[in-house]
Amino acid sequence: MVSPRFKVDALLVQWIRRFVCSPSSWVSLMTFWFFDRFGANPHFVFSFPSLFPSHRLPPFYAALLNAWKAVGGVSSNGSLVVGILDPNGPSSVASTSCKACYELLLSLNPCVPHCVEKFRPSFGDLEWPCIWRSLFLMPLDRQVIDLNWKVAHGVVYTAERLRSFGYDVPEACFCGYHTESLKHLFFSCPLVQSGIAWIHSLLFVSSPLSPSLTVRHLLFGFSSDEFLCVPRVFSYLLNVCKYLIWIQRNDFRFRAVPPSALRLLAVLKSRSAFYLPLFFKRFISQRRRRFFLRQWGSNGVVGSLHGGVFKVHF
Repeated sequence: MVSPRFKVDALLVQWIRRFVCSPSSWVSLMTFWFFDRFGANPHFVFSFPSLFPSHRLPPFYAALLNAWKAVGGVSSNGSLVVGILDPNGPSSVASTSCKACYELLLSLNPCVPHCVEKFRPSFGDLEWPCIWRSLFLMPLDRQVIDLNWKVAHGVVYTAERLRSFGYDVPEACFCGYHTESLKHLFFSCPLVQSGIAWIHSLLFVSSPLSPSLTVRHLLFGFSSDEFLCVPRVFSYLLNVCKYLIWIQRNDFRFRAVPPSALRLLAVLKSRSAFYLPLFFKRFISQRRRRFFLRQWGSNGVVGSLHGGVFKVHF
């Protein structure tokens, strides 16, 4: 999501770049206000911005000075630079684009999703950067990505969540359990356990050192350490399994279609067998294809190459 505040600050910093690179008549008005309120010229103010309170300026110039402070603007060796707090080091404002300023502001002000604190009491400090990356390992299956993004954020509209909003909906799961919660629906429910058992059997054949699947794996995927021994295809298979569970759950609630473990496994296999060969076409070089066979074919457990075409073994 675009941050309007950071985008506006990045655009405002471009006025300071124009002041440095190509000053024109508009600089006279800024100089007047800076001398009137601070008794200093613009270059001195931008060199030591922390010394000057922005609220004494008119709104535009106050916003300009605040934006300059936000990007860490100071003077270095007589030149104005931005990013004094950037681990990569400061850069001259004369060569700094609006995009670079926006990315700098995002890096200096990382957004902490609500789910970080929400799940900390139950799961501790999760490896969130790895969780977000694992959602997009298979970029073709957008519906699966969208649902699992919501699962990781804890915003899927389960019956428990809807009841917490005050909606009068049946709280029981379709399996008969008294509460349809996130953990139950995507891990404890007998329907999802049938899918987990099938994926588990392939995982242990592929990598005997792989961890046993827990509720953490179902909700958030594997950690970076676990990916050292777990091929990427199993992260995708778990995500597809959750998506199909959600589809069957909605079919039961809104269309009175009873859930079926056989249908779950059949659609899980067919959906994976459709997207994996399609994804393989993006891997052109021999080195990339070897990587695909290792990570997405699981060294022959999930699929292999036949006549230049990737074949799934389901």
